[in-house]
This record gives sequence, C-alpha cells and structure tokens, in this order.
Amino acid sequence: MSDEFLLGVGAVAVALALGFVVSVTVLVGRIAFQTLAEENARDFLRALFPAYYVATLAFVGVGAAALALIRPVDAGVLVGVAIVTAFAWLWLTPIAHRLDDLRRDGKDVAQDLIKIQKRGSFIIVAQILALAVVVVRLALPLSA
Repeated sequence: MSDEFLLGVGAVAVALALGFVVSVTVLVGRIAFQTLAEENARDFLRALFPAYYVATLAFVGVGAAALALIRPVDAGVLVGVAIVTAFAWLWLTPIAHRLDDLRRDGKDVAQDLIKIQKRGSFIIVAQILALAVVVVRLALPLSA
C-alpha cells in the first residue's frame, strides 16, 4: 500500500478517535445526567462505556497499525493511548462502579470515589491531548 493511503487511513482513524472521545466524555455524560433521572443516567452510562472503550481502542488501533511503518512516533503515541484506555476500562471503571454502588448503599467512600474519578479525568484529558497532538502532526509535512 502506498504511504499516502496509509497516512489517510491513519489520519481518519485518529480524527474519529479524537472526535469520539471528546463528544462522548464532554457531551453524553453531561446530557444524560441533565435529562435522565440519576438511576437511569447511571444505568445508561454503565451500558454505554464498554462500547465507548471498544470503539476508542478500535480507532486508535487502526490508526496505529496504519501509521506504524510510516509515522512510528505517532503510532507509538496511539499505542500509549490504547494502553491507558484499556487501563481505564479494565481497572479504573470496575473500581469506580464498586465504589459508586457502596456509596449508594450508604457507605462512606466519597474520598476513594473522588480519587478514582480524578484519575479517570486525567486519563481522558491525556487521551484528548495525545490524540490532538497526533492529528496536528499528521496535518503537517514530515521534516526531511
């Protein structure tokens, strides 16, 4: 395959990942809690986020694979995004759900829940920044 084709596939995949992460994390959660009862919003988001993680991993995986030979630094950044996405999905999310369930059952876990939520927020910001950097780098020509 030509480098231009792979660059195009990589750029589209990364742009989709960036738009997807921003739209789901910034808009969907906020709208869910503004328009649905708290219990329904929680159930909706718990059902949505596994698909969010899979789609994010798919977008960054396709981008990394397409860019691996022609833009290895950008592919490496995308692998990093995939690793922190998997970490958030497989480690932080179950802990957050367990703590939220304990909080709803009357347990005092607010401080622990806040710590996990801060880590999740940090990961989301890091994902957005890393994806934005790759999008900008892909828009610029490679230096000789």
